[in-house]
Amino acid sequence: MIVAVLGAGNGGQAMAAELAMGGHRVRLYEHPQFERAIAPLLKQPEIELVGDIIAGRARLELVTTDIARAVAGAEMLFLPVPAFAHETYADLLDPVLESGQLVVLFPGTFGTLYLRHHCTSLRAKDVLLCETHTLPYDCRLEAPGRVRVLWKNRPVLIGVFPAERTQEAIDRLGDAFYEFLPLGDVLEAGLSSLNPVLHLPACIMNTGRIERSRGEFWLYEEGFTPTVCRVTERVDAERVALAKAWGYDVPSLVRELAEHLEPRDLFYEINGAADLVVIKGPTSVLSRYFTEDIPYGLVPWTELGDKVGFDTPLLDSLLALGSAIIDVDARRTGRRLATLGVDAMSPEQLRGFVKRGVI
Repeated sequence: MIVAVLGAGNGGQAMAAELAMGGHRVRLYEHPQFERAIAPLLKQPEIELVGDIIAGRARLELVTTDIARAVAGAEMLFLPVPAFAHETYADLLDPVLESGQLVVLFPGTFGTLYLRHHCTSLRAKDVLLCETHTLPYDCRLEAPGRVRVLWKNRPVLIGVFPAERTQEAIDRLGDAFYEFLPLGDVLEAGLSSLNPVLHLPACIMNTGRIERSRGEFWLYEEGFTPTVCRVTERVDAERVALAKAWGYDVPSLVRELAEHLEPRDLFYEINGAADLVVIKGPTSVLSRYFTEDIPYGLVPWTELGDKVGFDTPLLDSLLALGSAIIDVDARRTGRRLATLGVDAMSPEQLRGFVKRGVI
């Protein structure tokens, strides 16, 4: 299987290495803007994974900053990139996508709808779009070509666009990549995203500590006090209720952290969790925990609430406070339903669109 991993950050390098270790022909692409960061890999396309979860060294078929070389003939395109990079990749992929390819965003944050709206070539090509609710790994890049994998998330929830082709996508992905659990559609996948509720209440309530710590803030070890956990659980309950208003039964954050076993409370699930307490950061309000999760996570959730007349007071409050913290009008610049091309659709039309690919 030829797999193109587009994006060579920590998740991309971990993904490329594990796929190559599994016997796939893997191409790793990075935007030319970040060529210096992967210079060693361009000379020697090898990646080492370290840690107790996955360990080994993998040689890739290709590491490149040429998107056409990476994509040509690839059967799968995996994009483990932040939501704000979807705009760049929509432009990059539009002229090079090929019929028959399967594209997976890790995670999606409604990115499949963004690609569908902005990649005009998709309307003429038979390309399946998928998005997951999270990255498959908790990992950190220690050096170019060396990634420490702290945890592997199982299962990875996935939505397919159009949803009526979900089984086809799952059959193609098989069990050769990750333990995928199919969802009803990509709306459910976007509403199942955990990062905004896992990151934002704790980060916003600890903003002073983050700025005062000079890079020595340990979010899960010190940021999740009983009060922060209580607020986080209430924010998450609002997300779960929003999903229910759209007809989806999404798992709660605490159930996800318990890996679908019988969960206890959030404070118990986070404090002492071996895969979380070793994670440092964020180190400033310029972190993705703020700049991604506020405009790309909260904005579409609140607008989906508005579309079905469901009030989201806690999500709205986090959005207002978070926007002030990062000094950005996220409601105007974030991932609005208009940027996804679905703002004019009624709830019924939107559900039909994600199911069939047409209104």
